[in-house]
Amino acid sequence: MGFLKSSKGFTLLEITMGILIASLLLLPAIKLYNITREKNNLLETKGNMISIARAINIFVSENNRYPIPSNLLLSQNDAGFGVEGPAPSGPTIPASLPAIPVCPDMTLGMCITGSATPTLIGAVPFDVLQIGPKKSLDMWSNKIFYAVTASQTDVTTYTQTGGGEIDFTALDSFTGAVIPLTVAAATGDSYTDFDMILISTGPTGKGGYTADGVLIEPCITVGNPENEDENCDFLDDVFMIDKNKRSDPDTPFGPPYTGTMNPNDNGTRNLTSGPNFYDDITYEQESVPTDYWNENQSRNQTIVSNVTRVGIGTNNPANEVHVIGDLTVSGGNQLRTVMVCNPGSSNCLEPKYVAGFENSMNCNTNILPGLEPVIGFDNESVVCGSTADTSGAPILGTDTFKFTSNIVATSCAAGQVMQGMNASGNPICVVP
Repeated sequence: MGFLKSSKGFTLLEITMGILIASLLLLPAIKLYNITREKNNLLETKGNMISIARAINIFVSENNRYPIPSNLLLSQNDAGFGVEGPAPSGPTIPASLPAIPVCPDMTLGMCITGSATPTLIGAVPFDVLQIGPKKSLDMWSNKIFYAVTASQTDVTTYTQTGGGEIDFTALDSFTGAVIPLTVAAATGDSYTDFDMILISTGPTGKGGYTADGVLIEPCITVGNPENEDENCDFLDDVFMIDKNKRSDPDTPFGPPYTGTMNPNDNGTRNLTSGPNFYDDITYEQESVPTDYWNENQSRNQTIVSNVTRVGIGTNNPANEVHVIGDLTVSGGNQLRTVMVCNPGSSNCLEPKYVAGFENSMNCNTNILPGLEPVIGFDNESVVCGSTADTSGAPILGTDTFKFTSNIVATSCAAGQVMQGMNASGNPICVVP
């Protein structure tokens, strides 16, 4: 007589219980993963903003103005996508605002605030900044807002410092109340008159636009105002930054002040639904850094800077370029300047005369072989090592050329360059 083996499997209840237990075990890991992912998204979005700001600074140093924002409403298939917008003609905010107070005129795909000194708010013009389209988006693939003082986008009104009109609010790090940063607190500087701000609408994207220029969600919900509404209403030159840069006292505006300050400002971020909700990411800039140097994009041998004076060997330059020590220029035709002057003298002339670009001032003679050296200048006249000009006529002391010597050998041999002149007025030739 044989025995039957049991073929009983798992019941539906047992399978369900197993899935439930596995889910409970996985929940902490999933939660940790989501937290880590959101943290990485925040950091990478901030990194994109830093790259955008760097590209903007390069643009400003080369064009002496900020770029105009791009159209927020365009997609990658539209003409003008990522291209710098047209110069605005004036504010577009009407006197009477709509029921939901947001920018009512997006004709240009950007908004122009209604203040006397308006701010332009649009997308990042990645085309003129020479960065990729993805760099103009946050890590949720939404467009980063670029707000800039309008006057700073015009080369005729741009100023290195003092031209910005953008102001900020933040949260008191003790009370959580919204405070203006335009007034200096007892514990820190004011933050006012900035040139620009970059804004990501964060994970929710409220008030933002997708990469294809589609509004994700209205900025303001009727009856449900939120802190981050300040960054997408496009009505004024005031924005809320994601961190209060000051260490607030426990009583920020007036007595009694016990001297207690919050050393750990947790910023503005608040993901709890309600009036304090804020998930934006911001990056603001008061002005282009004065020590910012970069390579010219069209002439990579040229360095461009917004520095108004450069001192080499001195910390207090008296001129635009003040060098104490030797100045070396390598290569041919590399030194360019407006005027050349004798040391300690007012005798100056334009370098084209020294270079011999004009025949009347050229030290090349038909009498002697080769090019003759220019050995000095005085009263807008070159001093040549020759007794004749290019036509062979004698050089007189009062003529364009000044008589210096009766030098015959005034040219260096082939393969040599002139290093200087000796006491007799003859060239010192060396092999480079």
